[in-house]
Amino acid sequence: MPDSGRDLGPSQPPRPSDPANADWSLGTFDGLRRAQHAEFMALSFREKLERLEQMAEVAERLRLRGG
Repeated sequence: MPDSGRDLGPSQPPRPSDPANADWSLGTFDGLRRAQHAEFMALSFREKLERLEQMAEVAERLRLRGG
């Protein structure tokens, strides 16, 4: 699948170099979900629209290939 050059954002939180300083709340489904919601809420309206358009493009590509 060709890369459209658009960034869909991080797929996972960055890996800490020191596990003692890690945010272990992200290790649960609920913790990661809260972090994703907080990250989305911090976006501007325009950035939210761009992300939604990107998700629609991915959904359309998956639909066309039968995924």
